Amino acid sequence: MKAIKYVVMSLVLAGFSASAMAQEAEAKAAIDAIKSKAANAAELVKVAQKKNKKNPEGLINIGRAFFEQGDTAQAHVFADLADNASKHKYAPAFILLGDVAAAENDD
Repeated sequence: MKAIKYVVMSLVLAGFSASAMAQEAEAKAAIDAIKSKAANAAELVKVAQKKNKKNPEGLINIGRAFFEQGDTAQAHVFADLADNASKHKYAPAFILLGDVAAAENDD
């Protein structure tokens, strides 16, 4: 009986890790498109945003990519999304918001 429980638990965990890896793949594709300024970047970002709507780390990575490209408006949007996804408990969201505010005040 214990062996069956372990097999079932391993299958369940494998399913969760597969969905997490899919989220990471979508976010990575969106980040690469942002950095290379690809024509389909908006579509990839939209898909990654939908897949990572409850994953603040993925949203911050996308926001950081926008910030590195100089798009502070989109970086601010994704920092807010990450902050809301984490229920205001994710420090990197506040750091990105501070970086965006500093960059906007330098202009």
